[in-house]
Amino acid sequence: MVKRTLLTLTVCLAATALFWAYFHYVGELSLTGRKGCVCNGVNIILTGSESDRSVNLNELEGILRSRAVGRNTDSIDLLSIEMELQQMGEVLAAEAFASSPDSISVCITQRKPVVRFVMEDGSYYSDENCFLFPARNPARIPVVTGKIPIKLEPGYKGHPSYESYIWTKRMIGLAQSIENDSFLRNNIQQIDVEGNGSLVMYPDLGDCRFIFGQCEGIPEKLEKIKVYYKGIAPVKDAGYYRTVDIEYKNQIICRQK
Repeated sequence: MVKRTLLTLTVCLAATALFWAYFHYVGELSLTGRKGCVCNGVNIILTGSESDRSVNLNELEGILRSRAVGRNTDSIDLLSIEMELQQMGEVLAAEAFASSPDSISVCITQRKPVVRFVMEDGSYYSDENCFLFPARNPARIPVVTGKIPIKLEPGYKGHPSYESYIWTKRMIGLAQSIENDSFLRNNIQQIDVEGNGSLVMYPDLGDCRFIFGQCEGIPEKLEKIKVYYKGIAPVKDAGYYRTVDIEYKNQIICRQK
């Protein structure tokens, strides 16, 4: 039994040694192949679909070319490239590697914005984890305007303060509820925050306003918007109602112009 255990252990150690020797050999071949070679190309690999794109490809390519093209590939600091790219709010993670002796590739994991906040000092996206970053590239997602209770330094990237975090989390829930419903996604264009924190929604077409109230009871209130469009609006001329109040439980209050 002891002999069998020792034999098994010896085989495992030998296999491990061969494993590491193989990768050391491959690594040396890769390094040897790169020595003296000049980088003349960069490749960008993005995760997610085209519709989820939040990064600017031209900007990414510009950074990579300035840091790599024209330099010996074995002297390119791939780690510093990854760190620089991850300073961009749109980039969740970056992995740079030599894809051939004369080129490098970078695999980019993008942050997916779910809501856009338009504030006095600029526009910011938030991902589903309340990470805020400057909105520099267009994305078709719910837009929040008005008296937004978030204070940020220009160009801020990161999570808001605790109180702002709680409010942001609620707004993300509302935005995702709209985005996940094809009918609402095609009809609700903007969410405006009033001074008392009450929300007013503006449709994509027409000038009717939905008085939403505080950011609570979201499923019931959004269902009232669908009831209005499917059962109330069709029996009147377009533009007949000025506001549709969905704030109160079990009520839809329509006011004429």
